[in-house]
Amino acid sequence: MSTESNERRRGDNLEQAIFQNTLKVLNTEGYSAISFARIARESNTSRSVLYHHWDSPFDLTLAAVHNQNQQPAASQTMVYYDTGQLRSDLLFIGQHFILELNKIPENFRGALLVEMSQSPRQVQKILTEADALTTKVLHQALQQAITRQELVDLPNQTSQNALLKLIRYSFIIENHPVTQSELEDMIDAVVLPAITH
Repeated sequence: MSTESNERRRGDNLEQAIFQNTLKVLNTEGYSAISFARIARESNTSRSVLYHHWDSPFDLTLAAVHNQNQQPAASQTMVYYDTGQLRSDLLFIGQHFILELNKIPENFRGALLVEMSQSPRQVQKILTEADALTTKVLHQALQQAITRQELVDLPNQTSQNALLKLIRYSFIIENHPVTQSELEDMIDAVVLPAITH
């Protein structure tokens, strides 16, 4: 064994090693195989280091998934593109949001559902971060719809959030990613009527 592998890592190198090992276990064996003892051992550090930074294996996994999704290679900046019609703008935004949610590993989604009842603030944090950009683009699309005279004014907040909440519900509660035809049905039957009411 080299001297470097025998020495404990520190700082950013250690954090990246912890995240990489957490994701490796998550992807190969599933969320239930993640423990502080195992990740500490595989990252050449102590459990106390992990306890110092994260309250639980769930918090650690959440941080690792979030870190992975913030990497330049994993992120695609969503820029508003005026398609010329509110319905097609909503389709574009819905498709992007589905892609963002799909970055959450499938074998971690069940843990999200369990943790929603135990640590709702932690789960809400990652969901808010996941849809922050989408919400901004949605607001731009609604403003453009007003300019095109498809809308008289901005709809209430509940109507504005309807699309993202429907997609999120299907994804997390039903564990069912939304298909293109389901997205179109959501927009035509629920979202557009709510927004244009």
